[in-house]
Amino acid sequence: MFTVGHRTVLDPADALADTGRQALFIADALVAAYPHDTEARGLRAVIRLGLARRPGRVAPDGTGLALHEVDRRRWDRGLLAAGLDDATFAAAGDGRFAIEAAIAGLHSSAPTFERTDWARIVQLYGALEQRWPSPSVRVARLVATAQALLATPGTEPDDLVTPPSPSPTSSGEPGDESTRLRATATSPRSSPSNRSGGSV
Repeated sequence: MFTVGHRTVLDPADALADTGRQALFIADALVAAYPHDTEARGLRAVIRLGLARRPGRVAPDGTGLALHEVDRRRWDRGLLAAGLDDATFAAAGDGRFAIEAAIAGLHSSAPTFERTDWARIVQLYGALEQRWPSPSVRVARLVATAQALLATPGTEPDDLVTPPSPSPTSSGEPGDESTRLRATATSPRSSPSNRSGGSV
């Protein structure tokens, strides 16, 4: 439901057409029933962060914007902080939605499109592909790989590959997702003020 609304209804005309908000209502109920479940919190994080970024994805004439054109100043700061809080909680897990929440968190916390941590996102998509091998995940990983290579000239695709690890917090790298997202959720950067940037 949320995926359809997020990708096809950028600017809902009314509440009945807003499948994204309806998906959030369901996610809220799921978290209420399972408050300590990292997958439930991860799912809600993905939805919250997607909805928080939605206002910046549409131009004044109603057309969708390219990733680098998204206006971060229009993001819903309250919903963004709430989504990052959920993503921080979910980072303790290793399921599909915990990993998706980590990816959404990195997109949401980057101060600009150019400063997005594409290398880490590639690694997370690799972990997600193990958990949930689907064509859409593979395409997203390839797109992130291309962005990472463009962002760091001279980088080789093999440089972006790390040993398989489905958990967003067990990569062995300094600063796991839980630490990164917690810092973002409690800092002014959780309220992006720069134009330029976006997420997938």
